[in-house]
Amino acid sequence: MSNDLRKEYERQLANIRTLRELYEERSRIHRRETKLLKSSITEKDKEIEENVRIISELQERVQQLEKDDSHKYDTIKSLESNLGLAKAECRQFQAELTVINQLFSHILMAFSSSPDLDLDKLLKQLEAHHDLLKDIVSNEVSSEVSSALPKVLLDLVNQISLESQDISTDSDFGNATEQSAKECYELVPATLHNLNSPAEIAENLPKVWKVLIELLSHQSANISAADICEEESDNRCFKTIVTPKGPSLVLSVSKTFFRLKELIIEKKSLEKDMNNLKQLNTHLETRLQDQEKRFDVVSSELSKTWNFVSKLQKEHQLLHTQEQILRYELAQKRKLLKELKEELEYSREKWQQAREKNSKTEKEWLVLRKEFAARKKTIINLDENNSVESGYSDEKEESSDEEPGYETDISECNQKVDEPCEDEVETDDVLLSENSTLVDHPIQNETGSEIDPTHSTDFTLTNNDDNHILANENMNQSVVKPFKMKLQE
Repeated sequence: MSNDLRKEYERQLANIRTLRELYEERSRIHRRETKLLKSSITEKDKEIEENVRIISELQERVQQLEKDDSHKYDTIKSLESNLGLAKAECRQFQAELTVINQLFSHILMAFSSSPDLDLDKLLKQLEAHHDLLKDIVSNEVSSEVSSALPKVLLDLVNQISLESQDISTDSDFGNATEQSAKECYELVPATLHNLNSPAEIAENLPKVWKVLIELLSHQSANISAADICEEESDNRCFKTIVTPKGPSLVLSVSKTFFRLKELIIEKKSLEKDMNNLKQLNTHLETRLQDQEKRFDVVSSELSKTWNFVSKLQKEHQLLHTQEQILRYELAQKRKLLKELKEELEYSREKWQQAREKNSKTEKEWLVLRKEFAARKKTIINLDENNSVESGYSDEKEESSDEEPGYETDISECNQKVDEPCEDEVETDDVLLSENSTLVDHPIQNETGSEIDPTHSTDFTLTNNDDNHILANENMNQSVVKPFKMKLQE
């Protein structure tokens, strides 16, 4: 029994040592994994900070580019407006040159058609119609308006040359000017060779010069803000006529015609401005859509980073909970080891009590042995005195010779019983020292699973102690029973 118990103890101790090594290895692996996870978390935090910094830099860069783009767009628009103004000025200068050329051509045609033209009267007519000619020159934007000025001047020339012809209405005035213009254009190739002589031209040069100055004053006159306000007044389509009762306003067909032309031109310019504004609006809408797309991309990237951060936080929380679980398990293991130590101490006390009982029984057995030996001696003495036959005494001697051998067997049995008890006590001390080291160095788990190896060991140890105590009691009983039987005999 002692060898089996010793082997069982050694096997249990080997299992405890292997479990201890396993748990230490798992604890090292767990610590290494936690260090790796912490390092990965710090790296991810650094990456997140770097991404946030890059996003902020990109946003600042986008804002700067937007400012540059808006500034460039404004400069482009200002250059386009300046270019449009320059083109308009060029067109105006071209129109002025064409008007001057047409004036010269019409005056020459008038001189060729009617050599007796009165230039003084022409100058007076031009001064009288100064306002009308000024309106025509200021409003000549289209080809129709630019062609109206030569027609009016030609009509004035024809009116001076043909004093007998009266123009009753403004519609007849327009028809006559058109017919006269056509006749003049038809007569140009036929009358170019019938020009006046150089002496006549030299005489008429001062008069022609005055006419040209008057025409250029009409052409170079600028319209001020006050003139524009006056033109937009209600009396723009009326002309003043001096009557015996006083000046009166009369509706003028020519002024209404020019006013209508001006409104049409203004409408066209407004339509052009409206189209430009529409184009600008579409451009701004496209820019706004691009900025919204960029903002969506940036917001999606930020949401991804926050999701990643939340995942890392969840993993960190999970690791924290696992660590708490492992700490709780280790506390339970320590508690179980403490209970095991207490049970071992209790079994040791029981074993001590069993040894004390064994020593008491041994003392009782020695007392009984002495009593038995004394009684035996008395019986032998009585038998020797009372016996007559030699054979009976010889048998008693043989039996007395056999009894010391029996005593030696009993002493040997007692020695054998005492020896394993001391060895088992030594093994108990070793086991208690090992368990104390296990209590001082707690076992850590690797995966967080609940492994409780001490339940089997503590029950086996306590059961083995009980079996050992029972074995000792049985041995003592086996030793004591023969003496009791002898005494009964």
